[in-house]
Amino acid sequence: MPTSSRLIGEWARLPTDPCGLIAITGIRSAAGVPSGIKVVRQLIPLQLTLQIQRNDVRVQIQNHTNHEIRVWDLGNAWGGTSWSLRLTVDGAPPRELRPTNQIYTINLPRYIGVPAHAEKELLITPRGHEWMVGENLAPLQRRPIHVQAALVIAPSPEAERHKVAIGQVHSKGVLSRPPHTWLFGISAA
Repeated sequence: MPTSSRLIGEWARLPTDPCGLIAITGIRSAAGVPSGIKVVRQLIPLQLTLQIQRNDVRVQIQNHTNHEIRVWDLGNAWGGTSWSLRLTVDGAPPRELRPTNQIYTINLPRYIGVPAHAEKELLITPRGHEWMVGENLAPLQRRPIHVQAALVIAPSPEAERHKVAIGQVHSKGVLSRPPHTWLFGISAA
């Protein structure tokens, strides 16, 4: 069991949204969660389907409901903290990649509206510099990687104002076999 000071330090390293909120998933109890941290347990009623292409990753966002559902677009700070790719290699802890190193000329809360009974496609190029901050992924180059897309949207004034869904949804995992050019570029081939 971690000590409280160690636990607080671990919370401080988690990605936050532009309002400083941290979306925590996969926990059963809020006991020990520092005050001011929002725990997101609600599911967003969308289906994410991951497709790994040679040079990128595509996420099909499918809405099977009778109303439009809005989620954050990748090209702003809200989307940069909401969208991630989880990479898992057998025998190693999972790594979460986020586009948190984006440079903005202007940072506005843009969203993607997925109409009722329709789908949208989100293009992800994780080998770009905005996805690779602080990650040494070289040990993964020659190993099969299980990849999963995740969308976790924490409550915020902007989400409420723009009627963006709050909660989480994950794709099923997809196995990527080397050379993973979508992640490492042509030099990995």
